[in-house]
Amino acid sequence: MNNHTDLQFLTWFTLHRISELISKNEEKLFKNAPLSKTQNNILLTMAFLIEINKKPIIITDLVPFLNRSLVSISLIIDRMDKKGLVKKMRDLPDRRVVRIKITAKGQKYLRDSSSPTTELIQKIFSVFSNSELKQVIVLLNKLLKIVEEETDLEKDVSFAHKSTIKQKITFLQKLSK
Repeated sequence: MNNHTDLQFLTWFTLHRISELISKNEEKLFKNAPLSKTQNNILLTMAFLIEINKKPIIITDLVPFLNRSLVSISLIIDRMDKKGLVKKMRDLPDRRVVRIKITAKGQKYLRDSSSPTTELIQKIFSVFSNSELKQVIVLLNKLLKIVEEETDLEKDVSFAHKSTIKQKITFLQKLSK
């Protein structure tokens, strides 16, 4: 193998390791929490979309943001509804449509989990200067574009991630205060 190929493999394995370790840190963060990492992510995404749309959302609104199938999200939402974290409501104009909103209990759990999540993010990235973080973002976005093309993601999924990133950051900062 040549040096360039070695570097590509090293980068590939390093990215995988980072992804695994971030996931393990998140699991550890939610180990004793009343919410699972997945439930927290769904609540966070719901809160974000509700704030942007200014109305309850439907389950299909979550799909482009969560890297999960509609069926998987629906099953998780059903369990969250039974726990009182979300409320499902039939749409009056179209009874086939089910709208979902976060309950007061779900909002409390989401608020309680946002500070530890923010602390984890700040701890992990504290080793970088602002300049280095900007470089990392540029490089990762370049990589993300190629991976999205190779994965042949639907346009709405890619758009969901790109179009709202600044809004997500603002929302997360507001939530963790």
